[in-house]
Amino acid sequence: METTEQTRRDFIKKGAMVGGVAWAAPTILSMSSAHAQTALYQCCPNCQAAATGLRVDLPLINPVSFGVATGPSQTCMVVADVGNVLAAGVACGSANSQQCTATGELVADPNTPGQPASVNVGGVVLITASVLRGQVSCGPNGLEGSSTIVALTINGNPVTLTSNCQSVISIAGVTITLNEQTCQNGTLTVRALHVVAPNLGIDVVVGEASAGAPGCTCMAAPRC
Repeated sequence: METTEQTRRDFIKKGAMVGGVAWAAPTILSMSSAHAQTALYQCCPNCQAAATGLRVDLPLINPVSFGVATGPSQTCMVVADVGNVLAAGVACGSANSQQCTATGELVADPNTPGQPASVNVGGVVLITASVLRGQVSCGPNGLEGSSTIVALTINGNPVTLTSNCQSVISIAGVTITLNEQTCQNGTLTVRALHVVAPNLGIDVVVGEASAGAPGCTCMAAPRC
C-alpha cells in the first residue's frame, strides 16, 4: 500500500465522495478519567503536547510510527504493515501545546468502505475497530484523559466495555490494554490500545496522546 500524508479533513472529504464517512459507528465506547469539558482551561503552563496514531516496535529495528504530531500540528497517513504486524486504516495525530490538548487515533479508511481499522499482531491476535482514539485535554481540575473505541472486536469476537477504567485482556501470552493511562512528572499519557506480545518481541501502541509539563496536575483512570 502506498503511504501518503494528508490532513484528516481531506480523508473525511474523500470518504464522503465515495459514499459515506467511516468516522461514525452505531456502538461507541468512551472511557474517561474525568467528565468531558467543552471550555478551555489554562491548567498547565509550559505544556508540551504530542500524539501518535500508530506505533509498532519490533526486535532489531527502530520503532515505526504513523500519524505523528507535536503541538501545534495535525497529520494523517494511511498505515502499512510492519514486519509481522499487519495494519490497516488511517492514523492521525493532532497536538496543540498552547491549549495543552492532544489526540491520537487509528480509524477506518474512508476510501475502503466497509473495512474497519485493524491490527494483526503476529497472527496471534487480530483487533478491529472503526475508531481507536486517545485524548488529553485541560479541565477545571487539571489534565484529563479519555479513550473512544468504536465497534471493537478481538479475534472476531465483539468486545463491549462499560467502565471508565483501564481494562486488561490476556490472550495466548499477549496482553491487550484498553484506555491505558499514566501520569508521570506532570504529563498525562493516554493510549486507546496497547498490545504487548513478549514472546514475539512486539509492542504496538494505537491512539496515543500526551500533554503536560513538570508541576502540572493530572490523574490517570484506575485499573479495574
